[in-house]
Order: sequence, then structure tokens, then C-alpha cells
Amino acid sequence: MFGFNLFKNKFAFRYIKVPIKDIVYCPVPRLSKNVCGFPMSGDWDISINNISIFDHTKIKMCLDHWINGKSWEDTGIIDLHLYHVREYGKSIHGCAHDDFKKRYESLDRLREKIKNNYNEDFLLGKNRNDTNYFHDGILFHVSKRSKVLNNLPNKLLYDELKHLYPNFVKRSSEKELIFDDWKKKDIYPFFGGSGCHRLAIALSLGLNYVPASLGIWHTDLDKSVIKSLIDKVS
Repeated sequence: MFGFNLFKNKFAFRYIKVPIKDIVYCPVPRLSKNVCGFPMSGDWDISINNISIFDHTKIKMCLDHWINGKSWEDTGIIDLHLYHVREYGKSIHGCAHDDFKKRYESLDRLREKIKNNYNEDFLLGKNRNDTNYFHDGILFHVSKRSKVLNNLPNKLLYDELKHLYPNFVKRSSEKELIFDDWKKKDIYPFFGGSGCHRLAIALSLGLNYVPASLGIWHTDLDKSVIKSLIDKVS
């Protein structure tokens, strides 16, 4: 399905700005963070197993809360965490109902901060430092746009979101420069599975891009293209 070329430079967890206008897919099986920053060949980007981000359980539950107005309890996300604690042990966010309730109330506050300031950089993870590396936040893999859209249905993210969540209202914006640049360079982003809560915040607010960490990149893309994404925000 895929293979590595470990003799090329590694760009693990570098900070990039990702246009989310046409993100739909999430690779399955999920690719380990241990391989982030490496080029990877194969068909991981056009696999029929790839799922829509709207089939991601936590993203669906978050959108149910922020768009449809359900309480965190009614979305089922707290019960999901409690199930994981029972099955796999304590999570980094605690082990009781109140621990997870506080966690999600803090996400509500983060969303309000972004909404009121319309500043996507609030989505950055806590561990970003001055060298443009950070190890949390939203993870994205990248591949060649023309290859992906020749093999998978071409769906626009916000059209799909509006279809699934009729209450969603997209903010109008003229910030299309990042999307146009990625389109011109033939780049397509895939959600890497980490940072689903922050991605759900961005979706619910109709943001145009998210600050993210670079995962793997397909060998069909030239290394200079990947480096240009990093240089854009250095």
C-alpha cells in the first residue's frame, strides 16, 4: 500500500497553513506520528478505505454541539471518553465525567475566542516554539491534487457540511490566496486524525485555513514544493 524513502530530508511537525476549502478525506488506516515528515509512496492517498472527515466520530459529535446546539452530554462524546477510560485506562484529560466536562467547556471558550477575534492562529497547539516546529494541534498529510481528484469524488468541504448540517452558516471572506496557491502547486491536504477538536472548531466557524503541523507527504510531490509550504510561514 505504501513505502518510505528515508534517505530524503524529514520535515516532521513543521508549521504550515492549510486551506480547508476542499478537505474531505482522512486516510485509513491511520498513519503513525512516527512517520511524520517523511515522504511516502503508494496509494494511501487514493485508497478506497479513506473516509470522509464527516464520518470521524469526534468531529461529528463536536459539530452536533457547535452547529446543532446539542449539549456535550447529548452528543455522546463524554460517554465515549468514559468508555475509553474503562477499556484502556486513564486518559491525559482525566478519568471522571467532570474532568471531560471541563475539557469540553475549555474548547467552548477557545471557539468563542476564535469567533470573536476571527484569528485562526488561536488554533495552534501549546507546544509551538520559535523554530516553527510544534507537536500538537491539527495534523495534515499532503499529496498531489490532480492524482487525488482523478481517483476520488471531488467534494467541496463546505458544500458537504451544509448538506449534512443545514443550520451551518458560512462566513463570507475573500481570503482565498492560500487555497489558490495550493491549487496552483497541485497540492491536496488530508486530515491526519490528530487535532480533531480544533478542526471541528474551524469547520463550525467556516474558517478558510488552519495552522497545522505537517505529517507525511507523497513522493509524487517534489521536495521543493513541501519546503515552500514551510518557508511561507517561517
